[in-house]
Amino acid sequence: MGLFTRQELAIALISAPPNPRLGGADLSELDLRGLDLDGALMPFADLTRSLLQDTSLKEVNLTGALLCFAELEGADLCGAQLEADLTSANLTRALLDHANLTRARLVDANLSEASFVGATLTSAVLQGAVFNGVDFSKANLEGAELENSNLEGCKLDGTNLSGAALLGANLAGVSLISATLTATRMRGAQLPKANLRAAEMTRCSLTEANLEEAILERAKARSAQFRRARLSRASFKGAALLEADFSGAIATKARFHDAILKGAKLEKAQFSKARFPDADLEGIEAPGIDLRGADLSYCKLMDANLMGANLEGATMQGADLRSANLKNAKITNLDLRYANLNDAQLPERARGVKR
Repeated sequence: MGLFTRQELAIALISAPPNPRLGGADLSELDLRGLDLDGALMPFADLTRSLLQDTSLKEVNLTGALLCFAELEGADLCGAQLEADLTSANLTRALLDHANLTRARLVDANLSEASFVGATLTSAVLQGAVFNGVDFSKANLEGAELENSNLEGCKLDGTNLSGAALLGANLAGVSLISATLTATRMRGAQLPKANLRAAEMTRCSLTEANLEEAILERAKARSAQFRRARLSRASFKGAALLEADFSGAIATKARFHDAILKGAKLEKAQFSKARFPDADLEGIEAPGIDLRGADLSYCKLMDANLMGANLEGATMQGADLRSANLKNAKITNLDLRYANLNDAQLPERARGVKR
């Protein structure tokens, strides 16, 4: 199908309702504002630089279409098939709820205040896009490419970001409640004060990420990577962190009440003044860890490797330290009252230890 004028397109739309066939049509640079394109079949159409502001495109099929530099501000694309090239398109305030953007290219697109609630963006490419105030709630962004994206102010509650690339992305203060981040790559990402409550984070990579004051309560983060991450004042209350890797992390004053860190790695991590009441730390590998002033009361620390740890001023009151290794640990003023020390290996000398 060849080049159309606006008048020819208007006639075609009137003569072929309810699903006009416009596959492969050349609609580039046309002013299409005000036309009713709902349900149109437009696979592989060329809409480069077309004007579609505030146009209704509900349920339209634009699979394989070209929409580079198209103006779609305020357009309604709910339920549309958009496996298309939207490079540098303007989608400000556009409605794309439940739209299908599988493998869509949105490089350098303006998505400010757009709504993608429940949309499918599997393997979509979004580098360089503008995300001011975008609502991705319950959207599927599995495998999406979002490296170095600025997602501050976006809504990502219940969003599926499994396997997505968010390396170096800015998610400061973003809500990711109940989001799925399985095997998501977030190395160096910025997540201070982000809310990841009840998120699924199995094998999520957050190496060198900033999660200071973030909320990860009841998160499921088995085998997650927090190596050299900044976690100060973060809350992991009730989180499942089995076999997670916190090696070299800085988690000063972080909170791990009732968390499960069984088999976790915390080698040379800085957890001074962190709180672990009633946490499960059985079998942790934490040689050289800094736990000065930490609260480990009533923790499970059976078979824990705390060799060379700094436990000065910490409390382990009521903790279960059976078969734990505290050789060469610094335990000045450590509170071990009511602790179970059966078969535990303790330093030879200690000052001020309460037992």
